Amino acid sequence: MSSPSARVTRSASQGSQCQLLFFNPIQSAQPVQPVQPVQHTAHARPMSSGKKLINLPAKVVDESLAGLVAGNPGLVLDAENRVVRLKKKRNQVALISGGGSGHEPAHAGFVGDGVLSAAVCGDVFASPSAKQVLAAIEGSNNGSGALLIVKNYTGDRLQFGKAGERAKQRGIDVELVVVADDCAIPRSMLGAGRRGLSGTLFVHKIAGAAAYTGLSLKEVGSVARAVSANVGTVGVALTPCSIPGKSPTFSILPDNMELGLGIHGESGLQSVPLASAKEVARACLDMVLSQDSNRQYLHVPEQGQVALLVNNLGGTTNLELGILVNEALQYLASKSIRVARVYSGAMMTSLEMCGVSFSILNIPPEHVKTWMEYLDLPVSCSGWPRIVCDEHGRFDLQNPVLASHLAVHAAKGVPTKPFDPVQSIEGVLFAKAVAAACHVLIEAEPKLTSYDQIAGDGDCGLSFRKGAEAILAQLHHSQEPPQVSSSIPFDRPGDALAQLSYVIEDQMGGSSGALLCIFLDTASNWFLNSASDNDSSRLLWPRAVKEGVDAIRLYGGASVGDRTLVDALVPLSQSLLDTVAHASIRESLDEAEAATVRGADSTAAMGARKGRSSYINTERLKGTPDPGAEAIKLMVQAIVRSLKDNLDD
Repeated sequence: MSSPSARVTRSASQGSQCQLLFFNPIQSAQPVQPVQPVQHTAHARPMSSGKKLINLPAKVVDESLAGLVAGNPGLVLDAENRVVRLKKKRNQVALISGGGSGHEPAHAGFVGDGVLSAAVCGDVFASPSAKQVLAAIEGSNNGSGALLIVKNYTGDRLQFGKAGERAKQRGIDVELVVVADDCAIPRSMLGAGRRGLSGTLFVHKIAGAAAYTGLSLKEVGSVARAVSANVGTVGVALTPCSIPGKSPTFSILPDNMELGLGIHGESGLQSVPLASAKEVARACLDMVLSQDSNRQYLHVPEQGQVALLVNNLGGTTNLELGILVNEALQYLASKSIRVARVYSGAMMTSLEMCGVSFSILNIPPEHVKTWMEYLDLPVSCSGWPRIVCDEHGRFDLQNPVLASHLAVHAAKGVPTKPFDPVQSIEGVLFAKAVAAACHVLIEAEPKLTSYDQIAGDGDCGLSFRKGAEAILAQLHHSQEPPQVSSSIPFDRPGDALAQLSYVIEDQMGGSSGALLCIFLDTASNWFLNSASDNDSSRLLWPRAVKEGVDAIRLYGGASVGDRTLVDALVPLSQSLLDTVAHASIRESLDEAEAATVRGADSTAAMGARKGRSSYINTERLKGTPDPGAEAIKLMVQAIVRSLKDNLDD
């Protein structure tokens, strides 16, 4: 028999690798020491084999959603777009969330009265497309608008943002809330930003209840943002997970665990020795509640009230989860923090990962009454935990319809349209400038690819080329008579910008494609909804460019200095606004080009703070401009040359 102080683990020969944080009464009586990091070595033992009870890896999402809807007759499945929504539309603001699959029951398991109206499901750990999100918006909207709740991952922000802009084009009011509740990453290490984790579920629940009670879109959005600002989460794992058909995502040494990890199969911020349930609960909660200047994200005052969510990442037993809940409650009580509500279970998982995350919702005094009522509002979804209350219904810690035929019709891409002559002078200038930009991107493919092989995944040049070729396929220049014809309505800038976005969407993948679509859709919305008939095009275009650039910054999350295409776009936008009123058109174009070139070239000396480049050593990036910023520079140079060549003096 092991001594009381020994820490027991199962051997690999016993099958399961998922043993969590053994509680020892003798150890627990001693002061808890800080969990110290250890170094990774090359001798990690093999993790789980990746065995799963599935049919085909490519079908796991579709078949899982079919099973969920089959067991919940109040839901319908838009199988084509992988959207699960309520069968009956409610007369309220629609709440829509989603993301990659593999987090079940999130997100489809939270579709129900009082929570989400619809959930959009991508492939495992992959963002859904804007088309899918738009289908969810259109299928759930009942005239009161839609609130999109998005976890802070670039792909989700871009695709939900793009869909939101397109929904606005169709007359639907949309607001977007981004949740970033990760408290593990110190401020000094923030690059792509804090991740969205299981604390997002508090936003779903409270905002869902607010919508259910009849608040307006603006009011529900305000509630969601307030909740998001008061949530913090830290997670820990003992094993990795494996995407269906793939090997485990990383390795962990036999007596280690990963602290401060996300929900997409990635390793943690640090590898630390395996510890007891008491030690782990305290280490995670200390990170959430830290008041250190480098990690202070959430402030809970003494005697403050909170809600606690202990989330099973997928492979933790309920036995262990109960121990962790108990330890968390005891530790929070020792810090004079009152836990007004506690929830536990597998709610936002990472496939079969053995681990847990702790989420704290700080409940400010002015929100106690309302938020408690919203948390306690009964819901009909399958994913939110059922709480056993007392005989009076009080919560006191002291004492299948496969309805593909009902699928909502979503945008099917670019409709086939005839080529019509471009009639106006400004329309011809617009079309020729776009063509010039496309030609230069095709020519620059090798250069952009070489830059991206250093700074990213090497697909930037091909991505821009495919988008450019798709646009050129919609243009025709004839010499006799001189004429430009196109299926794109260049005589109407707002409609043309929207059509350009649809043209490139299916051909231009990655973040660059999504960002350009967001730019085009937002600029289109400016022309269609905000521009005055009395304004000249010279005044309209700088403002449309600014609106598009602002949208890229909003949904992409990048700022000047982060080493992205924003470093080229912001100087372009600012120069156009600064010179439009006093300079000639040619002078304004020259200054805008020069500002764009300076911005793009400056990225060669920057370290990356956003995107894939942020994970690459700064020394390796030096001397190489950001490929996205370089593409913007080349496009602007080509557009300026085309406009100057075709402008009447």
